[in-house]
Amino acid sequence: MPERSYSSFGVFDRATGAYKGSFALTGSSCPVDEVAGEDGIDVTNFNLGPDFPKGLFVTGDFNNKDGSILKRQNNKVVRWDTVAAAFSPALLVDNTWDPRKIGASGVPTDTTPPTVNVSAPASGATVAGAALFTADADDAGGVQKVDLMIDGLVVATDTTSPYATTWNTGSYSNGDHVLHAVAVDNAGNSATSSARVVRVNNVSPPVAGTKIASIKLSGGAPTLVASSTAGSLSKVAYSHQRSRIAYTSPSGIVVANANGSGARVLPGTRGGSKPAWGVLDRRIIYIRGGVIYSTPTGGGASTRLVGGTTTWLAASPNGGRIAYQLRQSNGRSDIWIMQSNGTGRRNLTRSIRASEAQPTWINNTTVAYARNVSGKWTIFRTAATGGAVTRVTAPTLNCQQPAYSPDGRRLACVSIGVSSNRLRVLNANGTGSRAFALSSSRPLHPAWASNGAVAYTTN
Repeated sequence: MPERSYSSFGVFDRATGAYKGSFALTGSSCPVDEVAGEDGIDVTNFNLGPDFPKGLFVTGDFNNKDGSILKRQNNKVVRWDTVAAAFSPALLVDNTWDPRKIGASGVPTDTTPPTVNVSAPASGATVAGAALFTADADDAGGVQKVDLMIDGLVVATDTTSPYATTWNTGSYSNGDHVLHAVAVDNAGNSATSSARVVRVNNVSPPVAGTKIASIKLSGGAPTLVASSTAGSLSKVAYSHQRSRIAYTSPSGIVVANANGSGARVLPGTRGGSKPAWGVLDRRIIYIRGGVIYSTPTGGGASTRLVGGTTTWLAASPNGGRIAYQLRQSNGRSDIWIMQSNGTGRRNLTRSIRASEAQPTWINNTTVAYARNVSGKWTIFRTAATGGAVTRVTAPTLNCQQPAYSPDGRRLACVSIGVSSNRLRVLNANGTGSRAFALSSSRPLHPAWASNGAVAYTTN
């Protein structure tokens, strides 16, 4: 091909094909190979140099100068994704290729599979109730997803680390079960972990002694949820999906299925009380010796969140925040708020005349609590960010230990008496009080189940 001593060049956006402008090179020091013809683009294969901006497509033409290069009928600049989509199957286009230098190469094809392994439960472990099933996965180009498998079937898919799910072992037979994890990276490569054998051993709880029961608001006899012959059970807390419970036992914090099956004690929680469920039900928040701790529901070491003299706590519906009762040096109590990881602690209430106690969440933004004024307990509510306080129940009801239904429309509480207690259910605004006649003289710690029933501890 003959050489020309000057040429015109059109500049286009590589992504949209839009015309951006033109320039010219002149003089014998800038020869450019010409392809014969006037109506089309003459040449595109020349070195633009390392300083030329990315994302631009440059064409050279001897006769078609400036913007007129767009007016020639043979000149077509088509988006690369449009060209790719015209093929079946569609072309795979490397849009990271840098056209500024001749011979520039694209990113090499990724054919390396990710690494993946099951991290919990441990190999050979015995599990019961709700067990945490987790996997570790890694890839230089990023992990797209991890499938968690039990006995060859996918039970959950997670796209963010930590890759985990809660395994309801109560739905599986007692005995050995095989766990795998399959990871897929962003290039589509996959890898399967080695097998991990875990034994399921669910044992039904005893049926006598101090217990947790539930009663349907429509009536009928209470239903046993859990019991203990070794000492008292207290403060049942339902998971955010209402499929599991946690409660205090003489051996420590117990987690179980909502019907009480698959009960197991979380290691290292002996002496703990007032359990609440954290984010995604993966951790239990509890109190021991006035200190708030967090522990994995699948088992593991507890983490200290905040010290002091805490006597009660509750988690928000999404598990992201904790409201807790902190006893002050003057003997009164205030309500505090913090994130479920222990950060962002701040004082929500600061009464100088009365103790404020037993916080609960109406929704993710509103907290309710009991206030003791002259020996009478009354329920109040306020925004979790602070502000105006609204009285909910009449002082004559002497209501404490409030618990709101998942939809926030009903309130359960306990009226504490000298010789007996009464379980009450009211509308969320405190109207329509209804007391339940129970065989137990001391119902305590009400909590809402998924079927509209209210659970409580009893003797």
